[in-house]
Amino acid sequence: MSKQAVLLLTQLHDGKVLKAYNNLSVASSHFAESYILYHKRSTLPYEFSELRLHTFTDSILNDLGCTPLAPKIVPGSCHFPLYDFFLACPEYDYYWLIEDDVHFEGDWRFFFEECSQHYLEVDFLASHIYLYDQQPLWRWWDSLCHPNKFIPFDLRLRSFNPIYRISKSARPKKDEP
Repeated sequence: MSKQAVLLLTQLHDGKVLKAYNNLSVASSHFAESYILYHKRSTLPYEFSELRLHTFTDSILNDLGCTPLAPKIVPGSCHFPLYDFFLACPEYDYYWLIEDDVHFEGDWRFFFEECSQHYLEVDFLASHIYLYDQQPLWRWWDSLCHPNKFIPFDLRLRSFNPIYRISKSARPKKDEP
C-alpha cells in the first residue's frame, strides 16, 4: 500500500480550519497521515500545538532555489509550500494538497477512496485542467520555460489546483533544472 500525506494549506487558525483538518484527518486516517501546512506570519497558534504541522514563511520563495512567478505565495506559487514539505518529508509516495477554502459537501472518505481505486498509479490528479485553445488569455502560459526545449502552446495544459494529488516520482530530478 502506498504511503500518503494529506496537507491542508492555510494561513488561518480558526474553528473552520480546525474542523476542516479534523474532517480530512478522519476521512484519510486509513491510508494517510494528515498535516496542516501552515503559512506562519507570527507566533504559532496555540490551537495547532497538538496537531501534525509543517510551517513555512514567504522566505521559501527564495530558499528553495526555484523561480517564483510573483513576490508572494499567492498568486502563482502555492506549490512552493508542498515542495518545502516534500523536501522535509520525502518518505511519502503521494501528497494531497487541499487549500483551506476548498468546500466539499460530500464524504471525504468516499472522495479519497474513489481517487485511490480509479487513479492509483497516476502522478498528478487535479480538478481544473484546460487546453490552450480553451483559455488562450490565461496569464501564465508564458511562464512555462525550459533552457533546452520549447513546448508549443497547443501541447500545453494548464491547471488550477486548489485540491490535487501529486506523486513522489513527479519531483524534479537532480540532473534537471
